[in-house]
Amino acid sequence: MVDRVSLYRMVSYANSLKTPNPLDNIVQYKNLASRQSKILNTNTMSKETKTDMYNLKEAAKNISYSNKSSSFNGKTVSSKDDAISGTASSYSLYTKHSIEVSEIAKVQANNSIYIKEDESPKLTQGMYSFDITSGNKTSNVSFEVKDEESNKYVLTKVSNTINSSNSGVSAKVVSDDENNTFRLEISGNKTGEKNTFGINDYTGNAASVLGIDKVATVAKDAEYKVDDKEYKSESNIVRLDNGKVNLTLKGVTDGKTAVSVVDDKKAIHKTIDDFAKSINSVVDKINSSKSTSKLSRLTKELSKLSLGNRSKLGDIGISVKNNGSIKIDEEKLTYAIEQDSDSVKRAIGGYDGLAAKAIKIADKTLIGAFDTATPNINAIDFHTYANNQKQPNTIQELFSGIFINQSL
Repeated sequence: MVDRVSLYRMVSYANSLKTPNPLDNIVQYKNLASRQSKILNTNTMSKETKTDMYNLKEAAKNISYSNKSSSFNGKTVSSKDDAISGTASSYSLYTKHSIEVSEIAKVQANNSIYIKEDESPKLTQGMYSFDITSGNKTSNVSFEVKDEESNKYVLTKVSNTINSSNSGVSAKVVSDDENNTFRLEISGNKTGEKNTFGINDYTGNAASVLGIDKVATVAKDAEYKVDDKEYKSESNIVRLDNGKVNLTLKGVTDGKTAVSVVDDKKAIHKTIDDFAKSINSVVDKINSSKSTSKLSRLTKELSKLSLGNRSKLGDIGISVKNNGSIKIDEEKLTYAIEQDSDSVKRAIGGYDGLAAKAIKIADKTLIGAFDTATPNINAIDFHTYANNQKQPNTIQELFSGIFINQSL
């Protein structure tokens, strides 16, 4: 028999145990359903919208000021003279050089005499061959002239045979329509004084009769100055800034010419246009679809892209409408890029610019679309859910076999 004091202590302990209310399961279920509903709403976003988000993110990355490999940060070469052109890596330095070209590199050229179509054959029927010597290599070119073959046909045959000889030279038949004549032109494959060649008859006299054994243009090296320092090269390619800048010499300059590495302004303009198109594509599709709360929130977020930067963006011709779309004043943007391209890049691709904000919006949307952390509650039977909750023992179970006087 349990004494009163002991029994009282046991009852007090039992009452201290929290016996859960079955309604708690319903509350937990409803909370779970609420969270699942939000995720399911996100998952209803179309594949097309998800693709648009990816495209938007990539377009935004491409106008990021810190992304040096993007075309937004691309550079080009500006020359005051058409005799010099060039390309520059986005990693090259903003530099300015003085270039003076006195001679460009040239290939050797040997040309045949001009021949009229209706002239009698220059080469009679038979086998012919000649040697082409370039450096330490000699290649033999042989061909056959048959009866009644025209002069042009024979020259074309010679040209094709030379081109298949791997002799370091190339040949082609060139027509002069005004005078109704044509000739065979043979040129070296490489520029520079060391890349000369010679043509000498071996069988017959085809080379001397056609005149291709005579040099029409002498091979030459390029001669130029970079910042008053003289250079000579067999090529017309000039490499600066450890190969990040490549200049091409196209002709002789009239004295010194200023050559600068500058921002590729056309590329900057194009990447901004591409970014605007990505934004506007998303907005257009949202407006044309059955709008959900998720898509409405997306539009609202896009409309905030210019917050804190509206004045600067307006100065360069960019404005963000209330629906999140971007409008560009092309003339104003072109002028801004011409005047100060770096300021334009910072306003759009800087730390707090349009690009950074757009990337955050795209990331938030995509993460919400794919990160489903809870199970599909529609597949959960509520009774199974409730019954699986661990239920503590009741007071009677706790004191099984013990008589309890309810008057205590």
